[in-house]
Amino acid sequence: MLTPKTPSAITDRVIKDYRNAFEPMGVETMPQIFEIYKVQKELLPKLKFKLHLVNVDYIPTNEELLKKYVPAGYDVFYMKGTCHFPMLESPAELNRLLQQIIDNLPVARSFKQDHHTATTF
Repeated sequence: MLTPKTPSAITDRVIKDYRNAFEPMGVETMPQIFEIYKVQKELLPKLKFKLHLVNVDYIPTNEELLKKYVPAGYDVFYMKGTCHFPMLESPAELNRLLQQIIDNLPVARSFKQDHHTATTF
């Protein structure tokens, strides 16, 4: 979850957050973390829309599994040089990628066209 390049302030914050987490919630959710792939394997093929992922690059994304289980298609946007916590390490880059995804969703493009057309009269 952390890499040797993770800034010490981020490492310290993550460790502190884990140490101070609400213990009953952690105990309850820990087994689910190791079983979530089963739920994803069942639900991803039912997804009717393209899946958009923002992934960090220190762990490879298994695109063969995405091809197999996401028939509606997918996009992977990689964040370079961050750990599992890009929202802490590179929030501006994460927000830029999320905005890029949102701006290119069909509904966003349609809205922009309608809004642009309406304002050009």
